[in-house]
Amino acid sequence: MRCLKRNEYQTHWKLAPGVLVCLTNIQPRDNIRTSVSPSTPLVEHRVCAEAVAMQQSAVILLCTLGIAFADVKSDFEAAKIVPDIIDSAPLKKIEIKYGDKEVNLGNEFAPTETKNIPEVHYEHEGGVLYTLVMTDPDIPVRGYNREWQHWVVGNIPEDKVAKGEVLTEYVGPAPPKGSGKHRYVFLLYKQNQGSITFDERRIGNRDNRRNRFSVKKLAEKYNLEGPLAGNYLKAEYDDYVPVIHKQIGN
Repeated sequence: MRCLKRNEYQTHWKLAPGVLVCLTNIQPRDNIRTSVSPSTPLVEHRVCAEAVAMQQSAVILLCTLGIAFADVKSDFEAAKIVPDIIDSAPLKKIEIKYGDKEVNLGNEFAPTETKNIPEVHYEHEGGVLYTLVMTDPDIPVRGYNREWQHWVVGNIPEDKVAKGEVLTEYVGPAPPKGSGKHRYVFLLYKQNQGSITFDERRIGNRDNRRNRFSVKKLAEKYNLEGPLAGNYLKAEYDDYVPVIHKQIGN
């Protein structure tokens, strides 16, 4: 038996990351068994102090990521976004900022703060196209297709939202007076088939024909994967809402 050197331990970690995930209480000079692939025999090594430190750091990182994923999922479920408009919650968070203020899983904004298109970023793969949706499920109607679409962009290259194809131009939150706080939900989907020819009628920022929308049906229609990531804010009526209603002809 021998102690793994730094480079050797890093090689084993890259080839067999499950070792780090499973070992949570190893100590210097303990014995561990690793394998670089399913077809190679197990090899027993003695753990050195440096390897322990590296393993513990990796476990902390994995735990932190797990907590972050759990927060998005649990918040979406607690807010009843699942099952109101989607069947399963996203695990990752879309980073959204209105000016200097970040959207953070249900924090409150005034419509005055959200009148302009936000800055949006998310984890993405190189060369992949995405669809981004912002929708309000709290329009006071019952049944399916109860959402009001605020923003829909398809064929987004990576996270370059401004270069995507705008299906529905952005209109900020504008909950009617007396309707309470509305949830404004952002959802990200992956287009596995590449570029999509969307046949939806294009909706401008002065068009109020945004009701009877269903993000779930849109995803099913175009075989979108997800939602992979999400976020949401809450807003209720303020003095800027009549300006938006006048803009869209309400």
